[in-house]
Amino acid sequence: MNAQQVGAGLMRNDDATQVNSKVRLKASLRRVVMILRAIAREVFDEAAYQRYLDRTGCERSKESYRSFFNERLASLASKFRCC
Repeated sequence: MNAQQVGAGLMRNDDATQVNSKVRLKASLRRVVMILRAIAREVFDEAAYQRYLDRTGCERSKESYRSFFNERLASLASKFRCC
C-alpha cells in the first residue's frame, strides 16, 4: 500500500465522519423541532383538545370545541379562589 492509497483511505474516513455528524445533527434538530411543536400544542390547548376528543369520542367540529372550551373555562374558574 503506498502513501496515496493510505491518504485516500483517510479521506474516506473523514468523509464518513462528516456524513455521520450531519446525520446526527439532522436527527437532533428534528427532535428539537418535535419538542417545540409539542410545547406549542400544549400552550395553545391543541393537545388538551385532542385528549378531550379522545375521551368523549367526538369529532373535530365547532360544537365539540365549544363544549371543550366551556368545560375548560369551568375547570379554570373553580381553581381561582381569592381570599
